[in-house]
Amino acid sequence: MSQWNAGGDNPNGYWDAIVAKHSATLTEEESLKGETLISIESDSSQQQADLLIYSDQQPEGFFKLLRHLSPIEQEQLISYYVLAATQTRLAPIWKSTQTILSYLLRRATKTFCAALVFGEKISQQQIQSVLEAAGLESQLIKTRFNAETETVVAQMSVIFYDYMQCKSFVEVADRYELHRADMRRKMNQTAHLLSGENLDGTEAAVGMSPESLALGAVLVGLLDGANPIGAGKNPRASRKTEDVTVSDPPIVGQFALDLNDPNVKSMFISTANR
Repeated sequence: MSQWNAGGDNPNGYWDAIVAKHSATLTEEESLKGETLISIESDSSQQQADLLIYSDQQPEGFFKLLRHLSPIEQEQLISYYVLAATQTRLAPIWKSTQTILSYLLRRATKTFCAALVFGEKISQQQIQSVLEAAGLESQLIKTRFNAETETVVAQMSVIFYDYMQCKSFVEVADRYELHRADMRRKMNQTAHLLSGENLDGTEAAVGMSPESLALGAVLVGLLDGANPIGAGKNPRASRKTEDVTVSDPPIVGQFALDLNDPNVKSMFISTANR
């Protein structure tokens, strides 16, 4: 990736804006101490700001890599980083809440980074290298014929790569004579561990490399909402891709507010949570 000037022609102004924004979040005691530091490693807002800067100052590279993401992830990143729409405004479009959309945006950002790390298309060898480094390549999976007592050592990189091509758990399980439900369960567990989190969304105890986090985001996105018995997405996930019309009451566009207006709550709460 080429280098770019984060501050454009006025880098001091760029950092002044960041410092001013951060100082507004400090308590009076923290401000008087003068010991607060801004770190890109510790401040998640600055990590997302990196992609905002990249999309603004390297639009050609941004849109070129964006093509390798799913259509939904493309729409989410363009709406948030390019069109500057708020998460509260975008959440109802994907029939979600602001909290869930925030998680989806973080995952889409990691998927975008995976395109930077692995190139336009992830190979089976790249998946294998990451899984081996994380100790997740060879795993025991139940067989299709005797799921109660018989297991085989499966190469997860081969299973993931084949699933990327056909998007069908049934087809991959039949190809290697594996128990479909157990194979799907191991795939989900592996993907979430690589992404640095457990299946319940909590942070995993063992830290992962940047390559693991990037691949994990790709795999979690691939399996999220996948149809367990057919190809493509499950019915619930498919319904979220339908056309959605979102509108706000007139009060949202007014300069002065009438507190007796029944729609006044629209100024203070997320549309998705009404």
